[in-house]
Amino acid sequence: MLVDAAGHARVIDFGLARPLLDTGAASPVSGFSPASFPGAGTPGYMAPERREGALGDPRADQYSFCVTAWEALLGQRPQGGQELPPERPGVSSRVLAALRRGMRSNPGERFATMHELLAALAPRPARGLRVLAALLLVGLVLGAYQFGQRSTPAPRCLSPWAQIAGTWNDDRADALAAAFITAAVPFARETWATVRPALDRYAAAWIAAHARACEDAGVRAILPAPLLEQRLACLEDHRLHLAALVDRFAAADAATITNAVTAVERLPPIDACDRAAPTDLIVTSDPALVARRRVVRGSLARARAELDTGRAAAAAPLLEEALTRAREVDSPALLAEVLVVAGNSDRLASRFDRGLERAREALTTAVAHAEPLQAGWAALLLAQLHNAQGDAARNDELLALADAFTRQAGEPTPLRMSVLLTRGTVALEAAPTSVACDELSRARDYALQHDQRRAAAVSLGNLGKCRDMLGEYAVAVDLITRSIAELEPLVGALHPWLASLHINLGGVLTELAEYDAALRHFDRARAIAAANFPGDHVLLAAARMNASIVHNRRRRWADALVEQRAALAIDERLLGPDHPTVALVLCNMGTPLRNLRRLDEALVLTTRATAIQSTALPPEHCDVMACNEIHGGILHELGRADEAVAILDATHARFAAVACPPDQRASLELQLAQSLWATGGAAQRARVLALLDAAEPHIAADVTRDELARLRAAVRP
Repeated sequence: MLVDAAGHARVIDFGLARPLLDTGAASPVSGFSPASFPGAGTPGYMAPERREGALGDPRADQYSFCVTAWEALLGQRPQGGQELPPERPGVSSRVLAALRRGMRSNPGERFATMHELLAALAPRPARGLRVLAALLLVGLVLGAYQFGQRSTPAPRCLSPWAQIAGTWNDDRADALAAAFITAAVPFARETWATVRPALDRYAAAWIAAHARACEDAGVRAILPAPLLEQRLACLEDHRLHLAALVDRFAAADAATITNAVTAVERLPPIDACDRAAPTDLIVTSDPALVARRRVVRGSLARARAELDTGRAAAAAPLLEEALTRAREVDSPALLAEVLVVAGNSDRLASRFDRGLERAREALTTAVAHAEPLQAGWAALLLAQLHNAQGDAARNDELLALADAFTRQAGEPTPLRMSVLLTRGTVALEAAPTSVACDELSRARDYALQHDQRRAAAVSLGNLGKCRDMLGEYAVAVDLITRSIAELEPLVGALHPWLASLHINLGGVLTELAEYDAALRHFDRARAIAAANFPGDHVLLAAARMNASIVHNRRRRWADALVEQRAALAIDERLLGPDHPTVALVLCNMGTPLRNLRRLDEALVLTTRATAIQSTALPPEHCDVMACNEIHGGILHELGRADEAVAILDATHARFAAVACPPDQRASLELQLAQSLWATGGAAQRARVLALLDAAEPHIAADVTRDELARLRAAVRP
C-alpha cells in the first residue's frame, strides 16, 4: 500500500486467486509453497499456515490485514517468530489488542470473521461506520503522519473519525432506516437503499479530505497553518450540513423521503474544501466572531436541509434568523450565501418580488467583495426568478453571467450542474428547439461524469420531453423509457417522479397511435398517484386528462368527456379556477363536446379558457395557440366562420416564428384552412392548399388525417 503525490492510499498488491480444492480447508496443496510458487504471496504478510503450504481460509486474510495495519500504525511489521514491535504513544491500546489477536499463529484463536475484527476496531462509543475499512486506511495514513515528526499537527488532525462518527454511524443509520420504514411511504425502502450508501460515501470522503489536509500540513509540509485551519473549517461546515440532513431524515415524513435522494445529492461537495473555502471561514484573531459565524452557518445548514427535502415552510424561519445574524458578523461571503438560499426559498414559495430583491443584493454583495461562487449562484437565481414570472428577456444575459462566475469559481460541481439544468429547462420552456435539447444533453453528460445519478436520469427524461415536442416521437420513447429504468432503482417504482414520466411516455405513445400502450402508462401513473396521495392530486388529473386524448383519437367522445370532467374538478379544487392548467382542460373539453354537437356548451368552456389564458399566460405561449385553434373550430361549427378566421389567422401570424410542437401547429393550420375555405371558397384555394401541405407531415391521428383528406379533395380544382 502506497501513498501517492495527492495523498491518496493506493493498494498495489491484491494477491493471487486460485480455485479451492475439495481437500478440506486445512489440507496441504501439492506443489504449493512460497519457495516453489513465489508469486503466491509476500511471506512477511502471509499467515503461518499459508507459509507452510496450507490452503488457508478467510482467517489467513485477516492475519495479513492485521500485519498491514500494524506496520502502518507502528512503522514496522513482525518478522517470523520475532516479538511484536512495541506500542507507540497516541495509538489506541484497544486497537492494538485487536490486531494482536488477528495475528495469532493459531487460526482458531483469531476472530471468527472480518466483521468481528472490524467491530473490535470500530471507534467507541458509537458502533462506527460501515465504511470502517475506509476509515482505517485514513487512520493508517494519519498514523504515518503522527510518527513522521515533520511538524506539529493541528489538534483536530488527531481524530477525524471521532468527529464524523458523532454525526454518522451505524446507530444513526439504523435509526434513520426505522424512521423511513415507519413513515409508511410506499417507496421508502428503495429510497433508503440509495440514501444509506450515499451517506456512507460522503462520510468517508470527509475523512479522506481531513486526512489530506493534515498530511499536506504535517507530512508534506506544503500547507501553511492558516490554510490548514481554513480547510478544516470548511470541512466542519460540510459536517454541519451532513448533521442537519441526518437530523431531518430522523424525523422523516413523506416530503422528506420523496426528496431524500435529491437532498443527499445536494450536500456541499467535499472536494471543494481542497481547493478553496469561503473567506468567512478564514480563521481570525477574534474567536467570538468565529463563534457567531458558526451559529449562522448552523442555521443555514438546518434551513438547507429543510428546503432540500421539500419543507420550505419549515426552512423560512431558520432563514430569516440566519439572515438577521449574517448582517451582524462582518462577512460579505456569508451574507451573500444566506441571501441566495433565502431568495431561492422565496422562489419556491412564489414570493418572486422578495426573491428578486434578495438575489440582486446577493449579486451586488458578492461582486463587490470578489466572491465568484456566490455571485454565480445569485445570477442563476435571478434567471430562475425572471423565468418563473414569464419574463425571459434577460435569461440569456443572466445565465451567461452565471457561466462566467462558475468558471471564475473553479467549476464547482453543484453550481455547474444547476446552471446546465436551468439552461436546458429555460430553453425548453421558451421553445422546443434542438438548442434546448442540446442543453439538456449537456446536463445529462455532466451529471454522469460527476456520479449524479438522479440528475442524470431526470435530465434524460427532460431530453425525451424535448424530443417529443420536436415531433421526434420514436427517439422520445427511447429516452423516457431509459429515464424510468434509471430512476426506478434509485427511488422505487412508486415514487411520484415516476408518475410524471409515465404520463409523458403515454403522451408520446399517443402520438405514435399506440393507444393501448399509452393507456397502460396512464393507468400506471394513476396507480402511483393513488399509492402516494389518499385524496386527489394534480398527477391524477394529468393522467386522466391525457387518457381523454386517447379516447378523442379513437372517437370515444363520451369517454373522453368523463375523464376531462374528473380532471377539471381536481384541478379547480387544487389549483384554483383561474389556473392555466384549468384553462387547458377547459379547451380540451371543447373537442368531444364539438363532436357530440353540444356546441353552445363547448363555446362557453373555450371562451372561459381563452379569458384565463389572456391574463395567466404570455401571449406567445404554445397553450394559447392550442386553445385558440379549438375555440376557432367551435365558432366555425356554429356558422361563425368569419369570427373563426379572424382568431385563427391572427394566431397563425403571431406564432409564425414561435417554436411550438409541430402537431399543435399542424392542427391550427388545418382548422384555419377549413375556415378559410368556408368563407372564401375558390379565392382562398392556393392558401388553403399551402396550409394543408404544411400540416400534413405532422398529423398522426387518424381522425385528423381523415379531415385533412376530405378538405383536400374538396379544394382540388
